[in-house]
Amino acid sequence: MSAEALFLSEIAKLKRRVIVRSVHRILLRAALIFLIICTILLIIEKLGFSKFGGSVSFYVISAGAALFAAFLIAFVRRKNFLNVLIDIDTCFKLQDRISTAYEYVKFRKKSDFSDLLLQDAATKLLRLSTRQLFPSKFSFLHLVLLLLILINVALYSSDYLLPGYK
Repeated sequence: MSAEALFLSEIAKLKRRVIVRSVHRILLRAALIFLIICTILLIIEKLGFSKFGGSVSFYVISAGAALFAAFLIAFVRRKNFLNVLIDIDTCFKLQDRISTAYEYVKFRKKSDFSDLLLQDAATKLLRLSTRQLFPSKFSFLHLVLLLLILINVALYSSDYLLPGYK
């Protein structure tokens, strides 16, 4: 396998992982926004100001608005793939090997050392596992999501736990 083919296969794996992480973030944000909307409207309903819940259209519209907002946030905050590679270079002290090799492949630059550069970058990428490149971590947003789920369950079940429920 040529150095360029090996490097491109490793870059394809990285791109897939970046897409998976982006989808995970979009779904996490959408779930958070949806649960925030539901929590606020349930509290307003419990206080007796208005009646929002109960209809399917309420949940469909809330879910649609949450997905739209999550996609909008993802679009605004997206990173260029070259910047992701620069972050990897910086994090693992690779001295811009991967990002430079990617630029050489992307812009079809040819030089005397381009094959060596691609071989070196592919070797460095092969040594790094996906877990090292993109470690999974329990973020603050996951904690907020869990808290919102608990609050919503408590608000929904409060009607059924009251003594006067029929």
